[in-house]
Amino acid sequence: MKLRIKNFRSLEDTGDIDIKPITILIGKNSSGKSSFLRTFPMLKQSTEEKTKSPILLYGNYIDFGSYKDIKPHNLKSENEKYELGFTLDEYFFEFLNRRNRGRRYVRYPLRKDFAVNYNLKFEENDKELIQISEIVFKFLTNQVVIKIDQKKNSTTSIVINGSNHFKADDNFRFIDDGGFFLEFLKEKKISSEYPQQFERVEQTIRKRILSILSKYCLRSTGEDTKWHIIQNVDLTDDDKITLEKIKI
Repeated sequence: MKLRIKNFRSLEDTGDIDIKPITILIGKNSSGKSSFLRTFPMLKQSTEEKTKSPILLYGNYIDFGSYKDIKPHNLKSENEKYELGFTLDEYFFEFLNRRNRGRRYVRYPLRKDFAVNYNLKFEENDKELIQISEIVFKFLTNQVVIKIDQKKNSTTSIVINGSNHFKADDNFRFIDDGGFFLEFLKEKKISSEYPQQFERVEQTIRKRILSILSKYCLRSTGEDTKWHIIQNVDLTDDDKITLEKIKI
């Protein structure tokens, strides 16, 4: 796993730092070594304590003060915000699979032979809590950038591989329970007689994939069987597809 920190105290941009069983930090005084090391107890208290913020700067393990205290004084622009990035590689997913063995609620193992990058930008709200303002998700040659407005509880843009897929009438909302992940909702337009309703974007995508798959299945094929097929389709890149064709 790799960790990247931007605009945090004296850390302008650490770049991707590979976290190994033994990780050694070398640098001058006040170069940010302690800020980097203290990030881990900060993340620990953020996940253990109940809070409406994904990042808890002060708690049982560490106290960084307020959001203003962690912002570097030499920021070039107000648009530059505190960022946390996580790169999860195949070894990380292997660890999760070993940990999840025997657990009843895990239906399918995580099958990943490529790295997944998850980057978050944060900002402070009116209640002086840190909230997510932007999510960047990368895997293989794909990139998804989601920008949100916490005050209006709305999604402002969804850019996939450089193309904007957001439409104003799509009316995307989200649920922020204080974790590192937001649950996105899409408006369901039934009729003017019914009140406004929303469904999870994941459910919307699932229905779309099932409708496409149904064209190639027998009518007697059940929905559970189709979903099982979808879950076992691996993501890959063009080179691996080519190699597989050569093997055949």
